[in-house]
Amino acid sequence: MTFSVNLYVLILFTVLNHSAFIGSRVVLSLYAIHLHATPFTVGTLMSVYGMVPLLFAVSAGRLTDRVGPRLPMLAGSVLVALGAAVPFAVPGLASLYFAAGLIGAGFMLYQVTVQNTVGLIGTREDRPRNFSVLALGFSVSAFIGPMLTGLAIDSMGHLAAFVFLALLP
Repeated sequence: MTFSVNLYVLILFTVLNHSAFIGSRVVLSLYAIHLHATPFTVGTLMSVYGMVPLLFAVSAGRLTDRVGPRLPMLAGSVLVALGAAVPFAVPGLASLYFAAGLIGAGFMLYQVTVQNTVGLIGTREDRPRNFSVLALGFSVSAFIGPMLTGLAIDSMGHLAAFVFLALLP
C-alpha cells in the first residue's frame, strides 16, 4: 500500500510541474505576440524549450542514476518555477528566451527523473500500472495547464499568469 501512496504523491507533483511547463508554452507565445514578436521569433522561442533538453538529457539521466531522484526532481521543479518567474521580474522579449531555456531544462530534469523513479516503485508486475498512472497524470496536466493559463491571462494578464505558473511547482 505504501508504494501506491508514494506513486500518487509523485504523480501529483508531476501534474503540477507539467501544468506549469505546458502552461508556460501558452503564455510565453501569447505574451510574445502581445509584444509584437514576429512569427519567426515566436517559433524560435518555442524551439528553445527543446534545445537545452536536446543537449543535456543523457547527462541528466546519468546524474539521476548517481545521486538519486530527490535532488534532480527538486532542482527541476525549482528551474521550472524560476523560469516562469523570469518574465514577471524582467518583462520583455529577451527575457522570454531565458525563461524558455530554464523551463525546458527544468522540466527535462524533472521528467527524466520521474520516469526512472516510477519504474522503480513497486514490483516488476506493478510497472505497467505505474506507467499508466503516470501517463494519465500527464494527460490531466496537458488539459488543465493550458486551460488554467488561459483563464489566468484573461483575468489577471500575461505577467500575472507567469507568477501563477511559477507557484505550481
